[in-house]
Formats: sequence, C-alpha cells, structure tokens
Amino acid sequence: KVEEEDCVEVTVYFRCYREISPQKRLQRLIAKKRYEEAEKFANMFGLHFSLDPEIIQIRMREVKDTFAETAMNIIQCKQQLLKNSSRSSAVEMVLSELQEVEHRLDSYRLVYGEDNYCPMEWGTFQYESPLIMCCKLVIMNAEKAFKLWACFQADLQKQLKPGLVSQMLQ
Repeated sequence: KVEEEDCVEVTVYFRCYREISPQKRLQRLIAKKRYEEAEKFANMFGLHFSLDPEIIQIRMREVKDTFAETAMNIIQCKQQLLKNSSRSSAVEMVLSELQEVEHRLDSYRLVYGEDNYCPMEWGTFQYESPLIMCCKLVIMNAEKAFKLWACFQADLQKQLKPGLVSQMLQ
C-alpha cells in the first residue's frame, strides 16, 4: 500500500507468472476440455496432438447433446409458431403439415434405419395410414411393427377397435 499526497491509498498487486513448458500447457488445455484451443496450441508449437478414444467419446457426447438441445429448441419454436399463428389458418396449416412430415421422417428413420433409405418405401410411408402400415408390418416384420407402434402410439390407440385387434393378431 502506498499513500499519496492527497491521503489516498493505492494498492498495487504483483503476480508472479512462471513459464511452463508447452507440453504441460497442452495437457492443461486438454484437462479443461478446451480441445480446439489445445489443437491450435499444439500446431503453433509443433507438438503432437492426438486425443484418447475416451476424450473423443466425451467430445462426441457433448456435440450430440448440443444437437439434441438444438432440436428441442426447433420443436419449441415450431410449437410457438403454431400458437402464435392461430390468426392465419393458411400458416397454421403449413406449419402443421411441416410438423407431420418431420414426424414421419423421424419415424421412418427409427423403423427402417438411417442407412436403409428406399424411395418407394418412403413414398408409401409418407402417405399411408400408420394403422395400415402397422397391420402390414405385423405380418412381415414384427420388430419394425413395434417400432412403428412406438412412433404413432397415440394415433393408433384412438383408431384401434377390439375387432381390429383380434384381426391383427390372427
């Protein structure tokens, strides 16, 4: 502390920084999960930079969580748009159709898998009633039928009648 002429105290702090090796700095950046910065730092100092499989898995989970959060935000925005657009029936209709197509795409991906896209199957899947598709799939591939059921459960429960259930099970 130093007192100046006007009786004002001024406090000066000194901090001692010590120089650390680039390898140690790189390890600290990785430990703090600052991977991009660590990679740039390694390139700048000519250090070997590779991430352990465990670190890569953690990083991929972080990316996946970010995408999941973004997808939830998109869904919330669309729902808010539907609420706000009640004055315009044309906008409401388009948004509702968009939401239905998105639901169908997600369902198709779950039932058939991401790598098994077939334009003819998608064409049918896009316009066919979930109940009819479920009835067909119960006969051909029960596993896919159960996945489809999970996607459209609320709609299918409304449409099912006791006689129809017994027909499906025969």
